[in-house]
Amino acid sequence: MKRAIQDIYEQYELTPFLRKHQFLVAAVAQQICEHQQEDVETEAIIAACLLHDMGNIVKFDLDNQPKGVELENIDHWKQVQQHVRDTYGATEHAATSAIVREIGVPDRVADIVDAVGFDQTTYVYEANDLAKSIAHYADKRVAPYGVVSQQERLEDGGRRYGYTNQNESPGVILSFKIETIIFETTDITPEAITDASVAPLVDKLQSWHV
Repeated sequence: MKRAIQDIYEQYELTPFLRKHQFLVAAVAQQICEHQQEDVETEAIIAACLLHDMGNIVKFDLDNQPKGVELENIDHWKQVQQHVRDTYGATEHAATSAIVREIGVPDRVADIVDAVGFDQTTYVYEANDLAKSIAHYADKRVAPYGVVSQQERLEDGGRRYGYTNQNESPGVILSFKIETIIFETTDITPEAITDASVAPLVDKLQSWHV
């Protein structure tokens, strides 16, 4: 039986930032799916995007939070973080994978979730799987402050994680190849995806069930 995404977020005590991020990523993916000319697994992609960062609190530095996404009641969130680490794993990928499987989503949704993340770029490109590509790409269109171009998102990640020569890295080159492949079969361009274009979709996703 499907469950309301809001109930799932409450059960696992997701931070407000992670909730917003996942709704935005799912909305970006939905807009792409709605303009695809190929058959696409829209429902599975949206579900995966709504769950792709369920365990990401394990990597947060709660004593040095990014500006604009600060949490109140840090002691509480530190307890939540430790619980997630102890229960589901010390890395965000392991924790998210364990939580998603505990929720009991279809295997295909869990498989798409596993494809999301900057470190999955090579795998996604080589997999040649449109659903995985869309979910993976949608995550690269949402920065902490909203929907941005993939270039802006990659540059933001480079600044925050100290990457150098970013535009020359194999992962970045493949990221833009993935973008090209996705939009070859849509009737929109990447520039059509903005905060304004996804806002109505985010509103509707508040009542989504997975």
